[in-house]
Amino acid sequence: MRFSIMHILFFKLPRNFARSLWSYSFFLHLCAIGFTYILISRGFDWFYFQHTRSVVFLWVFLPAIVIGYIVPFLSPLILYIRGKSERNFRKLNAAFALGQATIISFLIFSFFKIIAGRAAPELFHAIGAIDTSREFNFLEGGLVSGWPSGHTAWAFAMAVTLWFLYPESKKIRYFSIVYAIYIGLGMSVTFHWFSDVVAGIFIGLAVGVVVGKCFRNRYSQLKN
Repeated sequence: MRFSIMHILFFKLPRNFARSLWSYSFFLHLCAIGFTYILISRGFDWFYFQHTRSVVFLWVFLPAIVIGYIVPFLSPLILYIRGKSERNFRKLNAAFALGQATIISFLIFSFFKIIAGRAAPELFHAIGAIDTSREFNFLEGGLVSGWPSGHTAWAFAMAVTLWFLYPESKKIRYFSIVYAIYIGLGMSVTFHWFSDVVAGIFIGLAVGVVVGKCFRNRYSQLKN
């Protein structure tokens, strides 16, 4: 049975989007807010910032900024091309799953960023920096920085999606998790406060579980 690219990419997307916000996912979003409040109120964001802005961390994690932007768009495309050329339905299914996870997580974290309007930390150093970790300008936020970390949400949404799609492949599952952790750490020592990253993890988990289960079931049904 053949379907158009857009049909598969948007397969149950409205439902998956809603489930990424509601049901058990709502608890994960509450965790994102709750842990953010705890980290800020206890001063951990500022403490972490003061002890992680260094040249060493910058050079180790600077690639995460670029990689975190490119991979969410390139990986579905590469998987689609490979799946199409190899006539591998599983890779095609994974390509569309990652594409949908990217779309849904982008919509969710963009909404939260605009609502929260959180001030970003100093990019590269802590010397002379002012503690703005408690500064939120509600409804005045942009999409580049702020709460939550979009890079992290994307990375964990994709990693968890692959975790469900390839349960037998330790290589794929653990590589994707290591990638997500690297992106998260990279964001926590550059553009974001630590709590931004924690919130991004919870949002990525919410999206990844929903999309991963949906496309896993789709693959199982069409394979049989």
